[in-house]
Amino acid sequence: MTKLRLPTAGNVISEIKSWIAQNGIPVFETNGRVQLYSGPERWIAAVLNIENNNYERAFAQSWDLKTTKSDMIDETPAGRCLNNYNNAQNIYEYFLSIYADDPAKAIHHADKVMRFASREFAKACYGHVETAVCGAGLNRVFFEVELPELMRNDRVETINDVPMQRIKDIYFTQGAYVAYREICKAELDMLQKREDTACGVEIKQDRKERIKFFRMLGKEIFKKIKVGSKDVMAHLAPIRPHVVEDKPIRFIIPKMTYVAHSVQYG
Repeated sequence: MTKLRLPTAGNVISEIKSWIAQNGIPVFETNGRVQLYSGPERWIAAVLNIENNNYERAFAQSWDLKTTKSDMIDETPAGRCLNNYNNAQNIYEYFLSIYADDPAKAIHHADKVMRFASREFAKACYGHVETAVCGAGLNRVFFEVELPELMRNDRVETINDVPMQRIKDIYFTQGAYVAYREICKAELDMLQKREDTACGVEIKQDRKERIKFFRMLGKEIFKKIKVGSKDVMAHLAPIRPHVVEDKPIRFIIPKMTYVAHSVQYG
């Protein structure tokens, strides 16, 4: 008897590719303002006893400007399909129903689909990008998938109000991790500027929590760098941030803005 082949991430990814082939960029269409989110690490949320992850924070942040809402991947045509896939299940529920006896395998397939979708979303982004990624580890979708694609995307103008060229200069001279930290610091600065708005009280509390995410993750990564963790060092790539040796305090204090020494800014 032929063994029944269960659906895999590859089947869903093939569907997404088909949508893109038929409809192009509109599958991940945005309005020129994009909201990305990732993390924080589960252990950070557990230590701080915080329930809201960065998805909830990103959704609230996407409405901050009032004039033009930032688009999240969940709100694109492809995102809506993945959140309402096969009998009104999101993609995680879909694979958990198929691999009920192996939840780890189900999560693996769902993660693979969402990483592919996130990569395509980052390719389709243009204009201004905002993030809610403080506390997201180096193996999360933002660092591994979206950030590299944003570096290749010439249509993105700013990330958290920082000119894209500056982020690229840091990324290509000091490495992905230093660029990621710069994005996180810009994220915190951007929230601080919005504390005088109608939702200022909530934004101020949100920012305090994100600073804690930022510091806790920075300390943990710095500890792993000091002991030569192969996984962390592999994520840092060949370009090692010299601040690890010269100014390790930068891994802890988000207020100290890093500027690539090889680049002059006006």
